[in-house]
Amino acid sequence: MSGYIGVQPVPKATQRREYFTATNGQTSFSTSGYTPEYIDVYMNGVKLSPADFTATNGSDVVLGSGAATGDLLQIISFLPFSVLNQAFSGTLSVAGAVTANAGDVKVRSTSGSTLELTNTSTTLGDNAFVGGLAFRNDDTSGSPPHYAGIKARTDGSGGTEMDLEFYANRDKYETDAPHMILRSTGNLGINIADASQKLHVGGNAIITGLTRLGNGTESSPAYQFVDDTNTGMYRSSSDVLGFSTGGANRLTLNSTGAIFAGKIQIGNNLPMWSGAYGGGLFLKGNNATADRYAQLTIVDSNGTATTSGLKINNDGSATFGGNVGIGESVPLGKLHVKTADSGATADGSADELVIEGSGNAGMTILSGASSSGSIYFGDSGTNWDGYIAYSQANRKMTFGTAAGGGAVTIDSSGRVGIANDSPGDFSSAADDLVIGNSSQSSGITIRSGTTANGNIFFSDGTTGNEAYRGYVQYAHNGDILRLGTAAADRIVVDGSGAVTMPYQPAFSVHKNGTDQSNFALNTDVVVTWTHSRFDQNSDFDFVNGRFTAPVTGKYQLNANILLDNIDAAADYIIVFLATSNKNYRFIFDPDLDGDKAYWSVAISVLADMDANDNVSVKVNQGGGTQQTDIDGSSDYTTFSGYLVA
Repeated sequence: MSGYIGVQPVPKATQRREYFTATNGQTSFSTSGYTPEYIDVYMNGVKLSPADFTATNGSDVVLGSGAATGDLLQIISFLPFSVLNQAFSGTLSVAGAVTANAGDVKVRSTSGSTLELTNTSTTLGDNAFVGGLAFRNDDTSGSPPHYAGIKARTDGSGGTEMDLEFYANRDKYETDAPHMILRSTGNLGINIADASQKLHVGGNAIITGLTRLGNGTESSPAYQFVDDTNTGMYRSSSDVLGFSTGGANRLTLNSTGAIFAGKIQIGNNLPMWSGAYGGGLFLKGNNATADRYAQLTIVDSNGTATTSGLKINNDGSATFGGNVGIGESVPLGKLHVKTADSGATADGSADELVIEGSGNAGMTILSGASSSGSIYFGDSGTNWDGYIAYSQANRKMTFGTAAGGGAVTIDSSGRVGIANDSPGDFSSAADDLVIGNSSQSSGITIRSGTTANGNIFFSDGTTGNEAYRGYVQYAHNGDILRLGTAAADRIVVDGSGAVTMPYQPAFSVHKNGTDQSNFALNTDVVVTWTHSRFDQNSDFDFVNGRFTAPVTGKYQLNANILLDNIDAAADYIIVFLATSNKNYRFIFDPDLDGDKAYWSVAISVLADMDANDNVSVKVNQGGGTQQTDIDGSSDYTTFSGYLVA
């Protein structure tokens, strides 16, 4: 075949060549067989890229796109090498992969054999793969193939030293974290990447045989902890165990079973342990029938008793000769329990029990599920004149005085009762604090300075005036009582009893000289207003000439209307207050012996209005001549109102 583009393929003994002439659109070509990945395909002398065809099943080659009629396809398959099953003598070096499809690969020698796996690179560097032995199975469960093996990798010394890494149950032993590493330093790590000791286990270990340790020392025990190397157990001497913390011996156990802890000896029937400082502890048994006890006595260097430290009586009671410290060498009271130094001292009036810590400190009282835990305060007259008790049965805390009177109760929901032990019996809307009971008068007093305030605040937050959105305040400087909502005074009562309501809806408007001349006949004409003397809360609508009630209530409404040029021939004139749900009318007949220059009408009502109802002043002239005017005088024509209740 001629006409190749590029280097023409030269026939080799390990090749198989097949030629095909394509039909129009043909994509699949059946060969006599090939090994996947060991194949080249040429189309009209041009070698195709592996992306342009598929050859995976060992017989068919499928083009990525159809060929044209007459296209010449050449398929070259390469035959993989196999090794003859025979024995070799001498040294065998192999460059590349060696596959043994069946049987064993054995290396034998009468003087010993070496299987050498070499990375021939002269610039490996750190953490480079040198070689490995991989054990593979192709079991179909999971994600095959499965590997276990050993590999060598350079350590961090620049490629000159190597670590051995061991793997089991790994999918790809080349990249997964090893189970065990033998470092170039000789340290062996199991499930640990950087073994710092000869054997370093990352996790728990179970040893069913013997474990032998060196003797160790007081400052470096043989059995010690990773993060605390001067704390642990060591062999002090023959048949003697020592225990250290902070690099110093704290406890010794000898072959007789005696335990030595500092200056204390327990066991071995020895009555006294004499230390370097000449003092010690003496445990004595008294065999007297009437008064049996064991006593711990402080002795001097001569063995002479100086202080009775601890006496344990036959009935189990114990007596201490001085203050007792738990975690404290110099107790601040009769019993001092300490976890850390607070820097404080105990007051002499309350030092019988001292509980101390550098952070939070406290004590716990544990009781039965249906019982109570209590602290009692007594005197010579009664042993529980006051008390603090917590009932586990109903989860209720009670503070009591006067031998049983429950003064303050906190129930399981956090509700507080003062002189009332059942605050939860009251309305859930206001039972957080209940004061008093049915057998007495009750109340609260807020005591303040003569120039200060007493307050009750109603809050819905903590920022700004959220802390006092509603309040009751008494200012002693002026004797003023204030009731506030939305963080502002709404009702103020001064020392004389005068009450002001600065936000109470109220208005007073006038026309400021603007007449409404010759108003229309036989229709309700709205009286217009131009100015206000006051309009608390801005509820008056000057555009429509009406007041809008902001809240439901009873409103006092007053209107004074001055009419000019009244036509005596009119049938009637009506002046009225028109609310959203009711009209309040005044009617008169102007037949008054001729036209009148003016006539004044006054209307005053207490009207029931709902929130958003409105009221305006209207006039209506029936018949006659359109000549009557609404006088604009601010003195004679006015409209006012306010919320009464």
